[in-house]
Amino acid sequence: LDVLDSQGDPEKENSLLENCITQGYDCVIIQPNDGELQRPYAEKLVEAGIKVITTNAKIPDLEGASSVDADPYEQGAVLARDAAEKIPENGKIVILNCLPGNLHTTTRYKAFQEELLAKRPDIEVLGDQIIEQGSEADAMAVFEDWAQSYGTWDCTLTTSDALAQGFINMAKDNPAFENTLVYGVDGTAGGMLNVIDGTQTATC
Repeated sequence: LDVLDSQGDPEKENSLLENCITQGYDCVIIQPNDGELQRPYAEKLVEAGIKVITTNAKIPDLEGASSVDADPYEQGAVLARDAAEKIPENGKIVILNCLPGNLHTTTRYKAFQEELLAKRPDIEVLGDQIIEQGSEADAMAVFEDWAQSYGTWDCTLTTSDALAQGFINMAKDNPAFENTLVYGVDGTAGGMLNVIDGTQTATC
């Protein structure tokens, strides 16, 4: 088993997938950065007779391959429904997304729009942004900018636990954010521990 790291770069991932053909692998498990950008290279693997599995986020309808994945809409929807019940009337929120083109983050974000914002028109969205990478440091920088611009808000809604961690890092020891709801997706070990210790409202 060889683990190949594309470092979040779709072009590097495509290059690695091409190398898998020349290296003669029997099976390639792909975690796409951008499913549609990876699709032609995954198809080349299938055409070369190599077994292909895509996972998190899968490449939908890839003929000759299989996938292992969760429902990204429902991942976002369960959090949005919970937030819809807990955000106070006329509440103020921020939404941070990441990985443009990624099936999971894009679909989670769609669930936030449909399951929260469409059903709670009283809510005011102060900040709504998508960043290239889903790193804690990049997220923290955005939250710091928003804190300077908006002061505080009632809910932080993110498409990954790493982004939620960026908010938690920013808000640490700041009493203004003590009661801010914090949502992330992925159910990472860190996200679960944050829920247990009360710094994160929920993960999925």
